[in-house]
Amino acid sequence: AVRATMLNTMGKVYRNLGLYDKALDLVQESLDIRQKMFPEESEEVVSSLSTLGVVKMDKGDFAAADALMKQALEIRRKVRGPEHVAVAESLNNLGSLRFEAGDWKGSEQYFREALAQYRKLLGNENLSTATSLNDLAMVLNNQEKYEESEALYRESLGIRRKLLGGDHPLIAQSVNNIAMSYLRQKKYTQAEPMFQEALAINRKAVGEVHPVVASNLNNLALVYLEQGQAGKAEEYFRQVLALDRKIYGENHPR
Repeated sequence: AVRATMLNTMGKVYRNLGLYDKALDLVQESLDIRQKMFPEESEEVVSSLSTLGVVKMDKGDFAAADALMKQALEIRRKVRGPEHVAVAESLNNLGSLRFEAGDWKGSEQYFREALAQYRKLLGNENLSTATSLNDLAMVLNNQEKYEESEALYRESLGIRRKLLGGDHPLIAQSVNNIAMSYLRQKKYTQAEPMFQEALAINRKAVGEVHPVVASNLNNLALVYLEQGQAGKAEEYFRQVLALDRKIYGENHPR
């Protein structure tokens, strides 16, 4: 049981490092052990199901991720009731999956339900609430609902700055996302320095070879492309492509 817990935790760490193949192997082993030791509706099994679903999503296997996440949500609702932090986590995971698959409406529905639970159960000054705010803002931004989106992004950033200080990847995520909102609205002079700030924080926090660094570089490339700086944009896009090949392999939707 202890081994399974450690495998699941290590899988999450490898996922955060962007090492998805290693994460997948560890979480699958954790699930295999737990399914032999615990009932199917135990939180131990559900935790591994949930983590495996998220890693499958990262690897682009959306069908497998959907099945695992829905199974985890169904069990949690049955065991924990309709409102619980674990239920909110599963709702947020499904929102992320719908977002990755390009289903903005479905994603927004899951994210709104998750946020309502986090606010009610944990309050407003909590990192899980901040993440949920950020996720909802992201899908609203993709639907061009800029005013509501930016308000949620800034609320999330305020919570994160208060709880985490300045140089943390979650601060970089919030700064990057506000910059992306500016990019979509063609506010290029406001977007570029914020993208640079997010990139600098992430390089310091997680190193050069990481999905968030690739994402930051890609966003800067978009700024330069939109401003007609094709040569500079190409230089950044080539860096992104090289990083993505190293991180995800050749056969990933990215």
